[in-house]
Amino acid sequence: NGSSELMTELSSSVVTVLYNTQLMKIAGENGVAAYGAVMYVNFIFVATFLGYAIGCAPVISYHYGAGNHAELKNLYKKSMSIILVWGVILFGAAQLLAPVLSKIFVGYNTGLYAMTLHGFRVYAIAFLIIGINIFGSSFFTALNNGLISAVISFLRTLVFQVIMVLTLPLWFGINGIWSAISIASKTIFWIFAVEFDIKIPPCMPNCNNSICLQAHSSIEPTVLQQKTACGSRSQAVFLDLILFYKVGSHLGNMVGAQAKLHQ
Repeated sequence: NGSSELMTELSSSVVTVLYNTQLMKIAGENGVAAYGAVMYVNFIFVATFLGYAIGCAPVISYHYGAGNHAELKNLYKKSMSIILVWGVILFGAAQLLAPVLSKIFVGYNTGLYAMTLHGFRVYAIAFLIIGINIFGSSFFTALNNGLISAVISFLRTLVFQVIMVLTLPLWFGINGIWSAISIASKTIFWIFAVEFDIKIPPCMPNCNNSICLQAHSSIEPTVLQQKTACGSRSQAVFLDLILFYKVGSHLGNMVGAQAKLHQ
């Protein structure tokens, strides 16, 4: 149905202009140049998630149309595991390759290089979670549920990014801009968990995110009526937020130490 793809394309130019405007105010021309370099490198990493999501869509649609619900749930669980593992791999690769990739684009200027290196390492936190958002949107497109797919894409690519880019720099300066995508991606899960505070179905004991629950309810509508003792979604997301906070804090300390070496 293409709803999520439409929202992504419509919002990309708006978000890019907003990023450039904020960076020009805070860091001047070097900030805009650094953002351009980060975006070039970012697309290489994100293409991994996009390729997997697009490649899985026909398989998901086939099993959904054939009524193979067991295979569809199995495909979803395996896909989530693959995306999570690749998120960690890409995050680690981004941290290790950041100096080399930054030097390719802006190695001619020491100050610009240091800014790009720092910005990319903070921006790379998003790789831990953004793949789930991309796959979730594609998953609902494949299930012919354009509304949820469009909502996920709209929140991920426009609404929360705009809010974070406008507000975070007020407290964190340029670091607020680099971390806007990470916090925006994570906020999507928090909002859906509060809005759909439902129980985890017993047939999917390893399911621990709201997209998974919504996908399952699209396959078997009666799941929302089931009662279990597994705990509410808000409790699971609370633990998830703590883990993400710890990872972000550790990376922040590492980035701070790296920045001091370049001063």
